[in-house]
Amino acid sequence: ITPSHNRNTPHNEGKFFPNLAGLFPNRLEASAVGRNGRPLINLEAPEEIIEMFAKLIIATGNQGKYKEFTEIIREVAGVKFADEIIFAPEISRMIVDETGKTYAENAMLKARAWAEKSGLPCLADDSGLEVDALDGAPGLYSARIIQGKDSDKSSWLLGQLEGVDDRRARFAAALCLCVPEEYTVIAEGYCYGSISREARGSNGFGYDPVFVPDGYNLTFAEIDPRTKNNISHRTNAFRKISAFLQPQ
Repeated sequence: ITPSHNRNTPHNEGKFFPNLAGLFPNRLEASAVGRNGRPLINLEAPEEIIEMFAKLIIATGNQGKYKEFTEIIREVAGVKFADEIIFAPEISRMIVDETGKTYAENAMLKARAWAEKSGLPCLADDSGLEVDALDGAPGLYSARIIQGKDSDKSSWLLGQLEGVDDRRARFAAALCLCVPEEYTVIAEGYCYGSISREARGSNGFGYDPVFVPDGYNLTFAEIDPRTKNNISHRTNAFRKISAFLQPQ
């Protein structure tokens, strides 16, 4: 079950697991569990989770996503968040099966698996494009809705929406930061927009050439990377994690 794709139900945003929901009774911004599996409920600048990392693994095999995450981390949290940001395939070719039923579950599976294997802090995500006219599809299956290249998936989506006037959509992302033997933090972010009538642009990856964020007339693939990274779903999720780990 993917998160609700109805932009009129913001109260659904960020609800991941029952044992985490109680941390933020009004609206979940970021959730954390400690080494014993119990929620960390002291949200008043808990000293045990305010730290910078000497090394941080980005658990993805997608070079474009790794580059984007590196830029997001530097832009949002500053250079001190991690001295070295590591592309996971540089350590291992391990593949983690995404068997979760939500973005958050899949992100946690990947982050915990890589953290356990490497002994290093690990940041992982799972994300998808949710289209209103397709009842939230491709959603959780965005990366594997059909076989082929990114351009093939964009073409598939445009074909599904041929003759459809309702083009509303959103990108959704769940990020999970796992620090071995210490804690796991999860947050979710969104970027709302619409699907273009044709693929445009050469930047980015995935469905970027067919997604036009609200307030713009360019696709994510046409917008310069810094602008995209300022408004993207991954950035919005990472801001919550960064704010949780480094409260002002």
